[in-house]
Amino acid sequence: EDIQQMNRSSYSFAVQGNVVDQDLVSTVASSFGGCDLADALFSALNSAPSANLGDVRCKGDGVAGTVAFLHVESIQNADTVLHIDIQFKEEGGDGATFDPFVSLRQKYNAWRDQYPCPNEAHKFSTNQCRR
Repeated sequence: EDIQQMNRSSYSFAVQGNVVDQDLVSTVASSFGGCDLADALFSALNSAPSANLGDVRCKGDGVAGTVAFLHVESIQNADTVLHIDIQFKEEGGDGATFDPFVSLRQKYNAWRDQYPCPNEAHKFSTNQCRR
């Protein structure tokens, strides 16, 4: 499935998935939004495991996926604004019990503490997953 659209904050984006739960792409696309691009991307990424959706190959292990990645660059100068890359091997997980989205939420929240949303505080619970 492939969804391409522009949301109310005038970001254009595409969401694609091949080996994912049936509702994942539409859930992620409808969750895109926030105070800035990093927040919009994180909200979209976070929506899948929060809705118990993910890569169907990982669902038997009780996780939405085995990796999580979020990268945002400044449009003004191409400097990296945010880079979080969670690989279960690097984080000490075994792939069957390690949920990379928990680490992604923790690292995103730590980054957001340093760089708060301009007009509102978006903080995501690290316990938002089904665990």
